Amino acid sequence: MALIQVDTLIKSLREGQGLTQKKLCDGICSQDELSRIERGKRKPDWWTFERLMQRLGEDPQRYYTNYVSKSEKHIMDLHIQLKRLLNEETPSSDAEAELLIAKLEKDKAFKKREHKQFLLRQRATLAFNRGEYKTMIKLSEDALRVTKPNFDEDKINTYVLFYDEIKLIEQIAVAYFYEEKIENTISILKKLKDTVDKNFISRDKGSTDLSILYNLSKFVGLSEKYEEAIAFCDEGVILCKQNYDSHYLPLFLFNKSICLMRIGMKEEGINILKKVYALFFALDRLAELESIKIGLAEHFGLTVCLEFSCHSHPGEAKADLQ
Repeated sequence: MALIQVDTLIKSLREGQGLTQKKLCDGICSQDELSRIERGKRKPDWWTFERLMQRLGEDPQRYYTNYVSKSEKHIMDLHIQLKRLLNEETPSSDAEAELLIAKLEKDKAFKKREHKQFLLRQRATLAFNRGEYKTMIKLSEDALRVTKPNFDEDKINTYVLFYDEIKLIEQIAVAYFYEEKIENTISILKKLKDTVDKNFISRDKGSTDLSILYNLSKFVGLSEKYEEAIAFCDEGVILCKQNYDSHYLPLFLFNKSICLMRIGMKEEGINILKKVYALFFALDRLAELESIKIGLAEHFGLTVCLEFSCHSHPGEAKADLQ
């Protein structure tokens, strides 16, 4: 991407959303640096460009191939390797991830603040995998303060955030649940949803991050506020359909079905559960099917049977609940 395209892109997107330079660059770069970028006097490094694009609602990966230098690509490959290890969530992969984190913390290339934030976030994920939730919250807050020095949970809905900051705040919210502070969880998620709705406009996901909305539907339901949880589920279903998202759609429907049964609407809940089962089967998410089956038997005394012929399309599978 030529330099002139970068300055034009950033400035036009910023002005189109009515953002000041100060608000856009907060925690990412200085206002003077952003001004130089917009005047074509400076090409931002990938980290800066990526986060500016996230705040502006653009997918930075569209520009990755032609933008990132070889040295940056090497660093990004290490990022991917570390995240993959932590996603496995096994004792051996966590141990390997911890060794890699320690190695990268000593690497000169990882001394920049963007990499410091990344490594803190991965340490937080490692603590979460090990059930060390207090440690996880502290590490996540330390990571946030790399770009938000005055981070305050009470002010979350006043921030303009980029993706990594959103995920860090969401991690903190989920960790509070495991610390048996579900009201903190819900309060943070609602503030986060508010700021995402107002300021983080993703053309790929819609105006609300689906993960935040899903967690809200789940934790509000667990706090026995079933009608409110159903409303979040309905909002999530609409957003999934708008964005052709097949991952979260059955999860929102499942949460809704459970809430309906909790308020005595068993027949309607079971009808939705049949759709959930058919969707999971069509998407080949059989492990989740088995988990749901066990939960329904334990909590509702429901037995689930899938009926399909070997000649039928998986999407035509029918679920029977008794």
